[in-house]
Amino acid sequence: MLAIIAKRLLLIIPVMGVVSFVVFGLLYLSPTDPAAVIAGDYATQEAIEEIRTRLGLDQPLLFQYVHWLGNVLTGDLGTSIYENRPVTTVIAERFEPTISLAISIVIFATLFSVPLGLFSAWFAGRLVDRLTMIFAAIGTATPLFIFAYALVAVLAVKLGLLPAYGFVSIREGVGPFLYHIILPTLSAGLAYSAIIARVTRASSIEALNQDYMRTARAKGLGVRKMIFGHALPNASIPVVTVIGTRFATLLGGVVVAETVFAIPGIGRLSVDAILHSDFPVVQGVILVMSLVYVMTNLVVDILYTILDPRVRQ
Repeated sequence: MLAIIAKRLLLIIPVMGVVSFVVFGLLYLSPTDPAAVIAGDYATQEAIEEIRTRLGLDQPLLFQYVHWLGNVLTGDLGTSIYENRPVTTVIAERFEPTISLAISIVIFATLFSVPLGLFSAWFAGRLVDRLTMIFAAIGTATPLFIFAYALVAVLAVKLGLLPAYGFVSIREGVGPFLYHIILPTLSAGLAYSAIIARVTRASSIEALNQDYMRTARAKGLGVRKMIFGHALPNASIPVVTVIGTRFATLLGGVVVAETVFAIPGIGRLSVDAILHSDFPVVQGVILVMSLVYVMTNLVVDILYTILDPRVRQ
């Protein structure tokens, strides 16, 4: 297992190298001149050229990339053009709301959809299965913001049970944190539960139809033991895959939930940075999210080796 983990870690280096070059290249794909953005709308051409020289933007592309990459490796992602603060500070301030929301969504979706998919597979073709597939179809086809506004209208506006917007750090108390994060978690969690339930159902049906399951059923093995002791472990690889990829995409894809519920996370930061042509922040967000995505895939690969011994061979 250690050899597999070491091999996966080594693969991260070239992957992040390519990602860093692409991220840096975004600066040149954009029609907007960073020096002109920094200088302002009424700056003279001489002032713009002075800023370009000071930032090294007049140097060859390869030289700029090497200089930028050296700063990145030391933790320096540059300075925000719009906020005039270090990009690492700006991202760090927005990272907690996004990671908190993503983790809570994945926990809710896993606890809700995995048992739902298992029992749907066990009662395949019956009412429970049909209802599950209807939920999965609706959840897959319905945009996230519809769930969000519907829950806000019912739980926040009509019943007044939960706040309609805002985020409270867990450092200020678990109670206030949960009180504010329940509604966005339900909104996004219902949408993401649909795909997990479908994958769990499909893989569980395949596992339940194996010969060893028929033998276990013939021996009178209990339903709980058959489902959680035999079916789930053998159906876990696709389920772990979709949960892992869902978590990775959630970090950058909760912008809708963050916008609806006014959560100051990475998603809203990305949108604001693009609107303000804040290139260092855009580059920093993409680079950090890419690293998180790669590390999430590494964790999923490690779980493969734990859940399926055949992967270690």
